[in-house]
Amino acid sequence: MDGVLKTMRLSNRMMIFIMILGILLLLSSTFVKSSPYTGKKYDIVIYGGGPQAVAAALKASETSHDHAKILMIVPESKLGSILTAGDQNIFDQVTYHSSKLPVGLPADYSYPQGGTNFVLQKEFPRSFPPDALADYMTKLIQQHRNITVQMSADITEVSTLDSVVQYVVSQPLVKGEKNRLVYGSGPKDRLYAPIFIDASETGRFIRLAGFHGTVGREDQDGDQTQMNATLMFKVKNINKETIRVAHPYVNSKGLLQVWGGHDEGNQDPIASFNQTSTQFYIKPYNGASDSKQNNELWMNLLLIYNVDARKAWRDQVADNGFYPKSNGLDPEEAREICRKEIGSPEFLQNLRSIKGFERAELVTENGQPVVGEIMYLRESLHAYHQGNQFGLNKQSVFDDQVNYAHRIGLGFYHFDTNGYKTVKKLANPIRKEPWYVPYEVLTTDSIKNVLLPGYAASIDSFSWSAMRVYPNLMVLGDAAGTAAGLALQGQFHLQAPSNQEIEKLQHTLKSLQVIIDK
Repeated sequence: MDGVLKTMRLSNRMMIFIMILGILLLLSSTFVKSSPYTGKKYDIVIYGGGPQAVAAALKASETSHDHAKILMIVPESKLGSILTAGDQNIFDQVTYHSSKLPVGLPADYSYPQGGTNFVLQKEFPRSFPPDALADYMTKLIQQHRNITVQMSADITEVSTLDSVVQYVVSQPLVKGEKNRLVYGSGPKDRLYAPIFIDASETGRFIRLAGFHGTVGREDQDGDQTQMNATLMFKVKNINKETIRVAHPYVNSKGLLQVWGGHDEGNQDPIASFNQTSTQFYIKPYNGASDSKQNNELWMNLLLIYNVDARKAWRDQVADNGFYPKSNGLDPEEAREICRKEIGSPEFLQNLRSIKGFERAELVTENGQPVVGEIMYLRESLHAYHQGNQFGLNKQSVFDDQVNYAHRIGLGFYHFDTNGYKTVKKLANPIRKEPWYVPYEVLTTDSIKNVLLPGYAASIDSFSWSAMRVYPNLMVLGDAAGTAAGLALQGQFHLQAPSNQEIEKLQHTLKSLQVIIDK
């Protein structure tokens, strides 16, 4: 009898255990089904879609022999960012011939930036059709099956632990009210990786991760105002024979590129407009066609003051706490204001006062001027190291031997801010040759596993006025991708690499046709 009772008690306990286990499994199943997240693991997650982001992805893949699992999160609808979605279809570049070109570059190569810049400019010299460049970048990425791209998506969370990013959350973007981007209702992705790269123009990733640095020209005079922004627009009926420039330039692909407008800025009606406008400034222009017919030009002409590159309208709508409380314009708001100004009779009158533009017409669509999908932003954040020290600053640009041992490439361009609240020519000496860019521009010791080849690089605002152009940023992207690829193989430490590891990085960069010597 005792044995029977004992058996019954065991059976009851087993049934209770099975019931509890079933309830737990049911709850678990319900939670999984209702969870808004899908977790995915990668080796490297890159935020941004500009040429520097493409460079980082390509070099990380090549360095890891296509074994690294790489994800790109791209907020725009196409690769290339400002160059393509923004239609700023000119590579801003200064010529220079290095005495120590890497193997694989032609002997007559006359730019200080090799690597990805060389790859792109073989097909698209100086000016180019924006959509064609975007398609070409996509083709380059697609050649590496280990690279996945999330287009039209943004990050909504960056989770860190002990100064190390654990994961990020991404979410699709869709067009909402006023045709502005908002977060879509699709599933969120929780993305894990040992290495992250902020290659964006906004510095959003590093800001959400716990940014340590400055905004705009804050390091110069305490003012967080960023460089003036531009909205590219399209014109037709230009008389290139009378344009007041030394010579209109037709590149090897048969596309026209022009510079000018310096004299017109001192004459009415442009001079009057610039003196009285509180929001806009008509600057010396540059423009480029996007087809061999050369009858339409994308124009870089109109500056707008006080745009805050950190702002994203979708954060305002989501009320998620990420929308800065500055008085600067949201870039999407600024785009609408600029488009309205470009479509005004007064603006067309100003445009036609420029020599060669007397009969100019705006290219329109549905009665609206054809403009870039996004603003041409020139500045956002500047990350720094302990003691508020930047990886590249004014002193080390002009005395660049201090960066020689840790050099990852050459930087070269004019020191050109395009102004802040007022437009003034930057009164500083212009270098006659490139400067060495050190590895330290890619890091900030506040976040240990993130590299910064985008606008948030550790570069002071003076040096940024020259480093901001895309050929220079591709130098940073090449180095970031290569360093990440080596780190995955245990051959490089992202934070405080040894001299031997820096030499390994330099050797690998040269093998990838990156120029690191003058």
